Amino acid sequence: YPASYAFTLGEMLLRPIGNEIVDFKRKLLPEYEEIRITKEFGYTLNPGEFILGQTHEKLTLCPELAMIIEGRSTLARCGIEVVQTSTF
Repeated sequence: YPASYAFTLGEMLLRPIGNEIVDFKRKLLPEYEEIRITKEFGYTLNPGEFILGQTHEKLTLCPELAMIIEGRSTLARCGIEVVQTSTF
């Protein structure tokens, strides 16, 4: 991919606390535990576990350009996926 960029995982992860019911209509949302990772102290993602993370990089584009964020197939084969929400 000549016009690609590999983003890296940032230092802050969020792990939902407990197995509570999520109900947007009743505003029942999970609370999260903050987990800080470093090169020396990573994080082991256990099977079935859900973690939120963000990229270390921040990218800004001019209005004339658009982009798509996609996961890498090497991560997808491990069961890890990138979820991106649109601001359109």
